[in-house]
Amino acid sequence: MIATPEVQWMGICPELVLTLGAGAVLRQSPAAGTIVTGGTGVDLVIGRVQVPVKMRVPNVVGLRHDGDAVGKRLAVAGLKLGGVTFAAGEVGVVLSQKPAPRALADRGSAVDIVVGRKGRVPNVVGMTLGRASAAIRKAGLTTGKVTYGPGEKPGEVLRQKPAAGTTVEPASSVQLLVVRGGAAPDKPDKPGEKPAEEKPETVKVPDVVGLSLGRARAELRKARLTLGKVSERPVRNAKKNRVASQSPRAGTSAPKGSSVSLVIAR
Repeated sequence: MIATPEVQWMGICPELVLTLGAGAVLRQSPAAGTIVTGGTGVDLVIGRVQVPVKMRVPNVVGLRHDGDAVGKRLAVAGLKLGGVTFAAGEVGVVLSQKPAPRALADRGSAVDIVVGRKGRVPNVVGMTLGRASAAIRKAGLTTGKVTYGPGEKPGEVLRQKPAAGTTVEPASSVQLLVVRGGAAPDKPDKPGEKPAEEKPETVKVPDVVGLSLGRARAELRKARLTLGKVSERPVRNAKKNRVASQSPRAGTSAPKGSSVSLVIAR
């Protein structure tokens, strides 16, 4: 006798291989098509859901990457270090992480980090002043002194200092020489004439004291400022892993794109 009647009575077709998953038949014994005596039992292996164990992601922002502090903290939480990328910021220090601190992640999964390094000056010659400033800001630097001179295309960057490719400290400024908007193409400067200097646009510094480093960075970016030097030290009556102080202080005016230094309580 073929095992089909008994199996079909259970609502399972021996000729159909079900997809692996919860409630699916993974194996049967005897195999489909086997001739057996009446009343013989058919053993089935049924799939079940394996619920992944969720772990709380620790905060590794502010730790140094050049040692094993990051890997140890993640290992204690049942996680591991994933991809490491670099951006302009305090050299060797973790600037951000993904998943974010206190998020839930599967046990054994990886946490990617961004580590600070010295900034590399982008090539902005030939760009408009607006595009050049955006490229400089994206590199983690700031637009410094802007002077104007004669040229063919008003608003175009003629020269920059430091030169493209130079390695500089995070939040350093890049000086630009831009074609004067109203100057004739070939009109030279008058002898002894000092090029006009653009007044930098100022913005109000937000209050980030008491925030986590990630939230503080987001608030500064929203205010069109950049994160400057980040240091960690014990601070009395300050919440651990939160911003304890900032410079410039909240409410003051600062040039757009300039940096704000933070002290994180530990």
